[in-house]
Amino acid sequence: MRGAPPGSSGPTSTGTSRLLLSGGLATGWFGLQVLAGRSLDERGFGLFTLATTAAALALALVARSPRGWPGSDPRALPEARTGHRAVEAARALTLRLDRLLIPFFVDLPMLGFYAAAANFLFVFDLLGVGQAEYQRSRPGRTGEAAFARAWLAPLGLVGLGLAVLVGVVPAALHLFFSGRFDASAGLLLPLAAVASLRMLQAVPGGLLAARPKEERRGWLLHFEGAMVVLQLALLFLLLPMIGLMGAVLANGVIAALRLATYSSIARRVEAGR
Repeated sequence: MRGAPPGSSGPTSTGTSRLLLSGGLATGWFGLQVLAGRSLDERGFGLFTLATTAAALALALVARSPRGWPGSDPRALPEARTGHRAVEAARALTLRLDRLLIPFFVDLPMLGFYAAAANFLFVFDLLGVGQAEYQRSRPGRTGEAAFARAWLAPLGLVGLGLAVLVGVVPAALHLFFSGRFDASAGLLLPLAAVASLRMLQAVPGGLLAARPKEERRGWLLHFEGAMVVLQLALLFLLLPMIGLMGAVLANGVIAALRLATYSSIARRVEAGR
């Protein structure tokens, strides 16, 4: 069955709801992190980050289990939903492994410095959600030219986000945390580069979500499982060697591999091959 016609409001209203929910949760999470960072010392903030990361990961994995939450999308077939949720669970794990392992391979206070910088990059994640929903809503547009045009807006947003990061975020980091985590400003640009790669994944990721196939979902599940194993190996290797930059590098490798792989598959899908 083909997707909803361009004039229907189903995908658009659902995508808007997802985006608003993601925005509200991300903003609330950011406010909670700032409040904790201002109230706790470095070790306390690191412990707070570790605890909240573990709780968020547990909720994400439960929400992406085959059964999911009550009221899950009834339109999805059980077997399709199981594969899709497993892929999403693997992605959720790779987004949080770094914060879970930093206390054990570096130390707990340094996790606080890492989180203070990383928390400012939630805007890139929101832009990625918006781009994914936009790509989901355009299942009728195919072809090489359409695939190339799909990258224009995300690339522009990445450039705008990096400009804001350079001009505004270091001052905001100092202001929001009262200067306590100014030393983490050097992590902003490397983390932003990783966040930009993740945001760009929304282009091919949204295209693939709009054109699901069981055989492709099975391949993606194996790929995402391999990404979890590879990220664990990189973190075990790099964190003891180069500290927090090891976490950034490991995340960058995973983000780049995921972007390249998803783009290759999506390009073939859009070209009708």
